[in-house]
Amino acid sequence: MIKRDKISLILGIHCHQPVGNFGWVIEDAYQKCYRPFLDVLYKYPTIKFAAHYSGPLLEWIESNHPEFFELVRDMVNRGQLEIMGGGFYEPILMIIPEKDRQDQIKRMNDYAEKHLGMRPKGVWLTERIWEPTLPKTLSLAGVKYTVADDSHFVQAGIDRSNVRGYYTTEDEGHTVSVIPIDQHMRYAVPFQVPPKIMRYLRERFDRGDRSCCSLLDDGEKFGVWPGTYELLYTKEFWLDNFFKTLVENSSWLEVTTPIDYLNRFPSEGLVYMPTASYFEMGQWTLNARDNMTLENLKDDLNGSLQDKTEVFVRGGYFRNFFSRYPESNWMHKRMIQVSDKVHAANLSGEDFDAARAALGASQCNCGYWHGVFGGLYLPHLREALYKNMIKAEKLVDRRELACDCYDIDKNGVDEIILRNSKLAAYFSTTDGGSLVELDYLPTESNLGNTLARREEAYHHIKEEPAAATADADSANIHDLKREIKAEDRKILVYDSYPRNAFREHFFSADADTSAEMLLLNSEQEYGDAATAPRMPQISEKSDAIELLLHGNTSVQNGTLAIEKKIRLEKGSSALLAAYTLKWNGQHPTSLKFAVEFNLLAASALGIDTPFRVNGETKDWRLLGIHDAENVKEAALFDPHPNFDIIISCDRPAALASFPVETISQSEAGFDRNYQASSLWFTWRIDMNPHEDVRLNVELKIIER
Repeated sequence: MIKRDKISLILGIHCHQPVGNFGWVIEDAYQKCYRPFLDVLYKYPTIKFAAHYSGPLLEWIESNHPEFFELVRDMVNRGQLEIMGGGFYEPILMIIPEKDRQDQIKRMNDYAEKHLGMRPKGVWLTERIWEPTLPKTLSLAGVKYTVADDSHFVQAGIDRSNVRGYYTTEDEGHTVSVIPIDQHMRYAVPFQVPPKIMRYLRERFDRGDRSCCSLLDDGEKFGVWPGTYELLYTKEFWLDNFFKTLVENSSWLEVTTPIDYLNRFPSEGLVYMPTASYFEMGQWTLNARDNMTLENLKDDLNGSLQDKTEVFVRGGYFRNFFSRYPESNWMHKRMIQVSDKVHAANLSGEDFDAARAALGASQCNCGYWHGVFGGLYLPHLREALYKNMIKAEKLVDRRELACDCYDIDKNGVDEIILRNSKLAAYFSTTDGGSLVELDYLPTESNLGNTLARREEAYHHIKEEPAAATADADSANIHDLKREIKAEDRKILVYDSYPRNAFREHFFSADADTSAEMLLLNSEQEYGDAATAPRMPQISEKSDAIELLLHGNTSVQNGTLAIEKKIRLEKGSSALLAAYTLKWNGQHPTSLKFAVEFNLLAASALGIDTPFRVNGETKDWRLLGIHDAENVKEAALFDPHPNFDIIISCDRPAALASFPVETISQSEAGFDRNYQASSLWFTWRIDMNPHEDVRLNVELKIIER
């Protein structure tokens, strides 16, 4: 039996950049964090370390800084660095299909072996999202260990003072080792001075602890988080001092790697952890009010429960994001649908490899959720997910004209998908018959990649942040709070439904339907036409598909029947909506009828004149609030895919245009993000009992 005369310390970093992130952002992180961290570590060859780099980051480094790989391989060869694996595109493993989990882990292992000089034995667990059936997935992939927060183990009934070393868990007899991440160390590094951190470890040693304390955490906190670059590398030189302190205390402290410790020492025993992540993740999954209630409850109980607080006080878990944000749920279920198509397709060779790679990229976790980082609120991250989904789907679905009925969002009711070689249009039958997603296939663009405005807990925060300095115990990324600027608070307006297209509204004849009023959701509308279910009827012809969506809504003292017939022709890049409105009241009525379109054209933010109205270029900025009368055609130019989105109608309408903007939290404070351009076409309609009113509205895409 190996004599234990020292306490062991496992140190590791997890470095990741999302699929679709801007190159300049990654370059900045490389210069401030990824490279300087290893440069400092390289000077201390006795300090062993573990590192996980996600696939998207590795691919960027391979293209932009291949010299980094030489440094990594050198450190691997001299036994200083252990490479940890994971899902290549950094998915939450438990929310993707099993076949994709295995593919993602293998892809990462193959890449690490080829480029970094080591085939990983363990995996970084994305966002430490643990579900009890995960051990089987990991075991089948040949994984020896993973990591989780120590709070996971506390929730499994182990006293926090006894959480150490590593444990064994299983599912259906498939075992895997799990290393607990010490919460005290996670919050202390790099925000406490090294001697104070050593006192914590020495106290454990003096109590007779000869097992292992582990700190594996986000690499970005070592240079990218606010104030940390100066703290670590240019002013206080925290990282150098930390490594020096570790070396100076080597008589009682050994710094090792995960696989080295597992190979030398036995497990602390069997554990069964519940579904869990870190505390803040559970909090973020809750709605704004419950989020704030949980925070207050935790503060109230910390004094009495102390280190048991996280056993009894927890929020939701990751999948709650899908019920909280319909847009996240839609993306996730679309990804599942694409996965089914890819694996069912009769593809091989390069096409199959390309489809699987695109599918894998669409599973990158960052765009599916939101916490202290922008995530779901960042349109370019969602755009990257959709682009990869559409790319994969194009490789396996090349039908020239088709209509499908799937329950994509898993709400128990089918959506209707109209598809040809140019467009894929996804219509809801439950949400007002609106257009949820519109893919322009030639450029792999989803024009419906929008996000509604919702209340978030941090919209109510007004405290200033603590400075990020050494020995500031509260200087944690989760505790940084900024005050929202007064000018940004003006746009804290919340939506009651997703920002889709082809959504119908009815207002009184004298209602103010100007852009400013619509932006503020200030005008009361008649009935529930905007969100009520619609009954579908499908007519398939050799050259076109027609989808009829019909329903009724209450208007004043009567009922209005609504029919919307959507037509998609073979080879066309246009959707034609033919409306028929029938008034079933006893007396004539007058009202306003509006059709709402929400479309994302993010690259048009840099253009002075992205709009044309009735063929005339308008001096309208994308973030401006605009109105026009007698409009029969409006066009929005999106330069990144280089096409015009044109909406036309057969009778003149009043046009209101305004941006949908959100205020979201980020590591640097608050971001104001453009989520969609909202265009409303409104007509005043005078109707007699049982009289039909007909009008046509067309949306088409023209490449420049």
